[in-house]
Amino acid sequence: EEHLYPDGSFTLAVPGRQPFLFYVELDNSTEVLASPRERDTWLKKLRFYEALQDNTPVRFRVLGVSTRSPKRAENIAMLAASVAANPQRSLFYGAYLPDYLKHATPLTSPLFTDHRGLHISLVPQMFVAAETRPPSTAPALGDLASVC
Repeated sequence: EEHLYPDGSFTLAVPGRQPFLFYVELDNSTEVLASPRERDTWLKKLRFYEALQDNTPVRFRVLGVSTRSPKRAENIAMLAASVAANPQRSLFYGAYLPDYLKHATPLTSPLFTDHRGLHISLVPQMFVAAETRPPSTAPALGDLASVC
């Protein structure tokens, strides 16, 4: 019965692998993290995404992108840890937007932090090594990303 409209979504596709689906939630620090009285909170969003992940065969990640503070992204990740139905499953990745935008290789660099405090890249490590191959055999970034 519930619904949620993320700020965006996209898929990263690598030939021969299942696509990596991401939902994007931009955080401008205008929404409270948790409140029993507020209708729209990060807690409610995270619970929604947890339930969705439990009830769908499609695996995805939620990217919480903070525009104002790296501490805010950390706080949301801690909140995600508190509601994680399966603590071993990475559902939420948080990042500070200015750090992401200034980085030369944002897809393959561990710029996101999950609910366990692990630094994560959007494209898994196994594909990072492909960037070091000679240009004739390395996949182009255009091959890695397809926007839906």
